Amino acid sequence: MTAAACFNTEYDSYTGYERENASFRRSSGRMEEEEHARRMRRNARRRLCSYRRREARLKSMILVLLLIVAACFFALFMTATKTEAHKMDKPSYKYYTSVTVDAGDTLWTIAEEHMTEEYRSIDEYMSEVASINHLKGDRLTRGQTLCIPYYSTEYKD
Repeated sequence: MTAAACFNTEYDSYTGYERENASFRRSSGRMEEEEHARRMRRNARRRLCSYRRREARLKSMILVLLLIVAACFFALFMTATKTEAHKMDKPSYKYYTSVTVDAGDTLWTIAEEHMTEEYRSIDEYMSEVASINHLKGDRLTRGQTLCIPYYSTEYKD
């Protein structure tokens, strides 16, 4: 064999790359090869550390995001539960009263005046009033008597 070198390739399990192995190089060539191999391993370690840092940063960001979402759901759940519990503290009873329509009254103005918080919207309340009184449209006449529902926490005999 010559002093130049007989090269073959081998797999470096540390870096994951195939590298040339100068097994028969003489002293200066062998030192250069060893220095090159050290630099390759150092660069591979740096790349691996950089990858691991990015991966850890991504995992922590995902964890923080999940915690924020969980906190928002918890806050919404607690608020909804408190609202429902507040409504459940005192039972409310549904009653009916009669209202005489004055000049200029509309179903909307009557609904605004008599609607209680148990109804989701004024439209829902107006449709119940129209249903109870068998109203076909929104036309009311002066002197007409309407049966109006309302809720109260007081129990009346």
